[in-house]
Amino acid sequence: MGQPIKKPAERREVPQAEYFMLATGRFGKFPRWVFVCPQCGTKQTPTDVEAAGGNPTTQAGFSCIGRFRKDVGCDWTLGGLFQIHTVTVVNDDGTKFPFFELAEAGETSDVDQAKGGAAVVP
Repeated sequence: MGQPIKKPAERREVPQAEYFMLATGRFGKFPRWVFVCPQCGTKQTPTDVEAAGGNPTTQAGFSCIGRFRKDVGCDWTLGGLFQIHTVTVVNDDGTKFPFFELAEAGETSDVDQAKGGAAVVP
């Protein structure tokens, strides 16, 4: 059996411009941003997602790297029935998108640390 589903935490809405400014301030330009999967806690970048076969602009921060690589992370996505994310990004027209939390400044991808195929699941 897989991991039990985490209990949803309190959710907050963040304007897209603010989220992007925060991400850029912490990590520099996209695709250096580091996202944290709300289910397994694996830290990953858009570059990681792309290298694993996913789309960095539509799946990074939305689907865990484990959907594309079986040796790290889990297969969680924010497009499913269970909504455990804590961040909802709101764009200028009011459309809302669930997103992974950003890692803290200075944190790096667990996928980078898993080179050689070692599983990294906190």
